[in-house]
Amino acid sequence: MRLKAAVIGCGWFGNAHARVYRTIRNVELVAVADKNFERAKNVANGYGCKAYEDHISLLEKEDVDLLSIAVTPQYLVDIALESIEYDVNILLEKPLSTKLEKYEKLVQKVKKSSIVFMPGFIELFNPAYRVASDIIRKGGLGEIYNVSARRIGRTPKRGLKWEVGVTLDLAIHEMYVLEDLFGDVEIVGSYKSMVLGEPYEDVALIVLRMKNKAMGLIEVNWITPTSVRELRVSGSKGSLKLNYKTQTVEVSYSGSLEAPYIRNEEPLKRELEHFASSVSEGSKPYPDEDFGLKVLRMTFKAVENALQI
Repeated sequence: MRLKAAVIGCGWFGNAHARVYRTIRNVELVAVADKNFERAKNVANGYGCKAYEDHISLLEKEDVDLLSIAVTPQYLVDIALESIEYDVNILLEKPLSTKLEKYEKLVQKVKKSSIVFMPGFIELFNPAYRVASDIIRKGGLGEIYNVSARRIGRTPKRGLKWEVGVTLDLAIHEMYVLEDLFGDVEIVGSYKSMVLGEPYEDVALIVLRMKNKAMGLIEVNWITPTSVRELRVSGSKGSLKLNYKTQTVEVSYSGSLEAPYIRNEEPLKRELEHFASSVSEGSKPYPDEDFGLKVLRMTFKAVENALQI
């Protein structure tokens, strides 16, 4: 069965969703929408589909099987709530919502519907993460002691009028990765610095404890003029370094260093393929709405309890 896909939001990442849908077997990109209609038309012209000025018009006129929502964060959950009324399957980009209670309402509505819902947690589909996860889960590092995640770069979202700080923008990636790896991640403490002024944090440090009692640290900022996206895990048998950008993994043991071969692939394509196959097969995707809720609760706890330094 050929699935019809549409994208709400034609910014750089919505554009990427549109581009990737066109490359997936048995998926047809039929429409995009953006409140900036010129931007929507530019994307539509580039990918040979229809353009709309708002999501309601698109959903009323198009028969859509796959809907990616990639708009400014404060509008994500509202558009998702409205889209469910059209019985359309939804991939909702991170951070899912800027209000926890709104996402909780969305989860309740998803459960009462028959739709497939999937959070856009892209790093779970990074080929290097899949390799690293397999090594850790199979006990390759032994008992895990420490986990350190760093995600930094010069991309503050204040100029885009995003109503989020760096925790919801960047740290949420590390939250869902660690929850996937270890489960029942607990926020022990969190700290923030508003380098560029109120009201949102530009630098954040989050201290965590995993279910297996391993200690964790997440370090994020969006004002350093270099880009780092890496995860380090240390255990009783060795240590591992994962670089999300280069899609490489290094495993250090006593006296040896291993770098498993990884076939580089675009994580977004793997993610959208999983979304499409879940819809086609009528199966539950992973991650799903409940996993998203667990991650969002942790992330908001880090934001709301952060000490300013």
